[in-house]
Amino acid sequence: YQRRVHGNQYKIRMEKELEYAHISDIFKKAEVLYKSFINDENCDEAHYTEAISILNICTKMIKEQALFSPNEEFAEIKVECLKYVLVPYYYGEIYGRSNIERKAKLFKSNEYYIEFLKLMQHYLKLTKQQIEDLGEIKQGIITTKKLNPSDARTELLKRHAEKKALEAELKLLKETTEESSVRDYYSKLVKCSIIKSFENINMNFKELDAINFLEARGPAKPEIKTEKKEEEKAKPEPTSVRKGSGGVIPAKELVDKRWDLQKDVFKPGYSMPTISIEEFGEHQKHLMEENTEKYNDMNEKEKKENEADIDREDVSDKKTMKAREWDDWKDLHDKGSGNTMGKRVQKVTSLPQPSS
Repeated sequence: YQRRVHGNQYKIRMEKELEYAHISDIFKKAEVLYKSFINDENCDEAHYTEAISILNICTKMIKEQALFSPNEEFAEIKVECLKYVLVPYYYGEIYGRSNIERKAKLFKSNEYYIEFLKLMQHYLKLTKQQIEDLGEIKQGIITTKKLNPSDARTELLKRHAEKKALEAELKLLKETTEESSVRDYYSKLVKCSIIKSFENINMNFKELDAINFLEARGPAKPEIKTEKKEEEKAKPEPTSVRKGSGGVIPAKELVDKRWDLQKDVFKPGYSMPTISIEEFGEHQKHLMEENTEKYNDMNEKEKKENEADIDREDVSDKKTMKAREWDDWKDLHDKGSGNTMGKRVQKVTSLPQPSS
């Protein structure tokens, strides 16, 4: 109750502070809080409450100023208003990170994700498969298909690669100021948010299933100590004779070992990859760029040293003498004469004269 009263007081104070602020400034403040949550900063309930209050003010101002029309397409939205289509997505992200009244917050998070996806369907931003998945989500069905492990992994890598590619493009377009580039930036940001929305909805469904299971099971019952249980504890633990030795091992250890073996039945006999092919390629590319940069630096340094040595007569004379000595040595020693393969070879100084 005290938390609710404090939250209402904070909301009233926040609304008074932002009453005369521009909607872009208010939304920017909400974005700063959202990005801090993504980076695991300020992840406490007070900042979550503040972010929700700011988004409520944004939503109210969007309705009052009629920034969007139900008849317009995504390409017809003003560039400066494109960022406001992400308000429902930010709601879903923030509600999904709150730990107080977790079950209610997960339901609230999914509601806003679905609202965001319905809005994107209206703007024709969903693929045919995503529209089908959204229809299943509305019915409360988890959209994770029951595929075999290989196909499931392929689909996961494909989705991950698509998300990584969009994030890389967003980094390039982030600092742009041209209208066409800004529109392209928000179009790609919306696509990336759609992929994340489906992923987070599935995760929320799975967490809700776990919460429902724990609630159905009820709290753990405290153990009641009785004389009968104490007698059972006093009895020696059943044992099993170890073959080939005179010792014995508890039967409990055999059961535990059996469970461990059972868990590893479907485990592959080889190590599974820890990174995708795309991530490995990026890593190799980064190493290659580093090596190329080091090689260029070494060549540049050597070139500068050679240029400096040309101006010095003593260094130039030493290099000339060294080159001459090397030429003299090559004249005195035939090519391959030093490689005797471990055999003694007698040098022939003169050819034998033919007998008369």
